[in-house]
Amino acid sequence: MKIILHAAAILILLVSCATAVPPSETPPPREVSVDVLPVPAFDRSGTDKTGPYSLVEVSSRPNKITDEREWFERNGLALPQYGPKEMPARIPYEFQGARLGQTIFGPGNLLLLYDEDHSGARYVVGVDPRSHVIQYAFDFVNFLVAPVTESGDLYKQSVTWALERDGVLYVSNGHRTYASESKGKNAYLTAIDLKTGNVLWRSRPLVSNTRNFEIVGDVIVTGYGFTREPDFLYLIDRKTGEVIAKHPLKTGPDYILEKDGKLYVRAYDTDYVFEIRK
Repeated sequence: MKIILHAAAILILLVSCATAVPPSETPPPREVSVDVLPVPAFDRSGTDKTGPYSLVEVSSRPNKITDEREWFERNGLALPQYGPKEMPARIPYEFQGARLGQTIFGPGNLLLLYDEDHSGARYVVGVDPRSHVIQYAFDFVNFLVAPVTESGDLYKQSVTWALERDGVLYVSNGHRTYASESKGKNAYLTAIDLKTGNVLWRSRPLVSNTRNFEIVGDVIVTGYGFTREPDFLYLIDRKTGEVIAKHPLKTGPDYILEKDGKLYVRAYDTDYVFEIRK
């Protein structure tokens, strides 16, 4: 199912603020389709595979729990997002009635996550990082509630992070409460082919409830954990979505960032450094 946005409506959104691109360089308006992704599989059986990569713990140290900003600054880290003062004027702050929640930029792309009702993102929109014209848009409405969840509004599995690489969009979605609230059907990664709009794979549940995930070569680094639940860092095969390595953590991971060949992992009360080895 597709919802067609009229080009004029898109243009109004894009030029409602002061333009950051000279008018002569503004691309011509065009229709943009919103791909409503079909209901995904919420259960996936199978055993995690091993190799050819492994996670090696380099160091770990307790943190103060409240010193998150100091961790970023001490290690020279930052999420690939615009701050309020850095936000380009031409980014549309509304889409399909939803408000902009997150911006995520990568090499040659910019992703916008839109929150429908302040309960988490539903739409992932890709825009040209220079002109900020919309290139594609996906509606994750069918991903938001597992069929076994009794109270869907309370445990909505919103989109939490997204990255684009080599023509594929990788998206995590889930709720940050106990897995039992959705009977273990929570915290997935999904890969979408941007040429066709088709889902290439969907991971098994309970692999990705971190604030972000990181793409490093052929693998995706993510993690899962929550109070009184097992806490792990995972390596996911980018081609298949299979877990190919994992490492136990003391508490649930929040942030994962790669710098100079090392993985900096911020867990609830512990700061880790890992390396990926083959």
